[in-house]
This record gives sequence, C-alpha cells and structure tokens, in this order.
Amino acid sequence: MDVIPSLFAVGDERAITTTLGPFGIALIAFLSAVVPGIFTQWFASHRRTKDKEEDWKRQDDVAKQAAEAARLLIERQALDSAKMAEAAKLLLDRQELESLKTAEAARLLLASNERVAANATEVNKKLGVIHELVNSKMTEAMQNELDSKVNELALMLKYESSATGAIKSTQDHIAELRARMDDRLKQQAAIDAKQK
Repeated sequence: MDVIPSLFAVGDERAITTTLGPFGIALIAFLSAVVPGIFTQWFASHRRTKDKEEDWKRQDDVAKQAAEAARLLIERQALDSAKMAEAAKLLLDRQELESLKTAEAARLLLASNERVAANATEVNKKLGVIHELVNSKMTEAMQNELDSKVNELALMLKYESSATGAIKSTQDHIAELRARMDDRLKQQAAIDAKQK
C-alpha cells in the first residue's frame, strides 16, 4: 500500500525510479519514442497503397476505354469493308453494260480498300503503342511499390525487430509483389517474342 501512493506523489522522482527501476523507465522511454513512428509509418504506408490501387484502377479504366474505342473502330472498318465489297460485287455484275465505268469504279474501290487496310495497320500499331504504354506504367508502379515495401521492411528490421507480425506481413506482401512482377515480365517477353 505504501508503494502505490508514492507513485503519484508530486516531486517524488525517487519513488518512481525505485518502483519502476531503470529497465521500466528505459522501456517507457523506448515505447514513447518508437510507437508514434510505427503508427505514422503504418498510416503513410496504408495511404500509399490506397493511392497506388486507385492509380492502377484509373490506368485499367483508361486501357479499357482505349481497347473499346479500338474495337469500335475496327468494327466500323469491317462494316465499311463489307459494304465496299458488296458495292464491288454490284459493279462487277453490271460490267457488261458499263465496262468503262466499272473499271474505273473497281480501281477506286481497290484504292479505298488499300486505304482501309492501311488504316487497320495504323490502328493496330497504335493499339500496340497504347498496350506498351499501359504495361510499362503498370510495371513501373508495381516496381515502385515493391521498392517501397523493401525499404519499409529494412526499416522495420532495423528499428522494430520485435514487431514480427508486421514484418511477416510485409515480407509476404513483398513475395507477392515479386511473383506478380515476374509474371508480368514473362508475359511481356512472350508478347515481344510474338511481335518479332
């Protein structure tokens, strides 16, 4: 009973020192120095992860919109090509009556088809560029996240070696990111090999 009131006595630092001991005081000092840093780091990491996920979602949305626009353009060109092919058939059926006009129409149709083919080639090239840009940005974002997590783990190991749960979670996240990066790089290598 005598010890407890002495803990709260004003100006009695000796009572606190003898009750807690040097280890207790060191532990309180250590925790008051480390715990705010851990919370700050956790909140910052959580926000960075959320920002990256939102960025990836935006990039996915842009890629979907670009793919949809390209699909619609190709679909429209296919319809135009089908219409042009039908027109060519009708013109060839009337060849007996208007051989000179039909020859000129066939020449124009061929030039139009060549333009359509050139446009389709151009669209495919642009789709390839869009795909490469989206993939490179996503790969860069994943690499940045991986680097961030590796740095975070290094800091945790250096300053918070007792936080084994957080360290294990960070290590698992790093392993997952590395596996995703490896998959992405393999897929890109396969795409690059097909294009050559």
